[in-house]
Amino acid sequence: AVPMLLYTADVKRVIKGSAALLPAFVVGALGTTLGTLVAYFAVPMRALGDEGWKIASALMARHIGGAVNFVAVANALEIQPTMMSAALCADNLMNALYFAGLFALAKGVMPTKATLAAIGNDSTNDAEGGVAVEGEGLAPFSVRKASYALTLACAVGFAAKSATRAFGWTGMEIPIITLVTVALATAMPKKLAAIAGSGESMATLVMQAFFVSVGASGSIREMVTTAPSLFFFSSIQVAFHVVFLLAIAKVCRFDKALALLASNACVGGPTTAAAMASTKSWKSLIVPALLVGVLG
Repeated sequence: AVPMLLYTADVKRVIKGSAALLPAFVVGALGTTLGTLVAYFAVPMRALGDEGWKIASALMARHIGGAVNFVAVANALEIQPTMMSAALCADNLMNALYFAGLFALAKGVMPTKATLAAIGNDSTNDAEGGVAVEGEGLAPFSVRKASYALTLACAVGFAAKSATRAFGWTGMEIPIITLVTVALATAMPKKLAAIAGSGESMATLVMQAFFVSVGASGSIREMVTTAPSLFFFSSIQVAFHVVFLLAIAKVCRFDKALALLASNACVGGPTTAAAMASTKSWKSLIVPALLVGVLG
């Protein structure tokens, strides 16, 4: 799933197309990092044993770019399925409250004229240029392109697995897969963009299957005993992120629309950020939201 979600991760285009949104996103990522430290010391995680710091790390990654980060870190750190299920359960509940609050904060908010002037041309050029348009969900699903996307993802995964075995790099499969895919997306942006939309649909199915398998192997009793503390951990983490980001945005005079959208890109990832921009009729911010989410 990870490679198929990164086919639009052309580093050059991400930096160019998300320039106006990038400062707010960086502040949001910093807020998540600091919020993780605050939550780790505020919420007792001793019941989780050695899994505590691993879960904290996975949730921090989760709130700097979305669920794919959680999956990658959880696999790299070899978190127990029961703990992973409990963390996902608690975090999903927290996210429901977060998105409700985020849209309440965004009520009546519109991007400033300065923001539209700075970001409009780049996002329009990106959309018209056809680069990664399919990856942005505008093209229909194609079985042929999905097969190409899946084949390439399998090849990248096999190469990464072989490299880790050959060099003894235990737990490094996901980082290698990420680096290789981003390198390919940067070197061949148009070719990978052509299969990105269908690949993303396939990746969504694969990730859902992964979450089902994790849940099936978990223990309901252990989830019930550990999920409450994880819910409070995740809530403190994200609450600190939001307060920190909005405070810095006010001091630095960031556009509030950009700050809220950057927060969404951090916590929810590219899909929810783009959906928010579309729902709020911030049309010129849809592409930057996707790009900065992909960067996360």
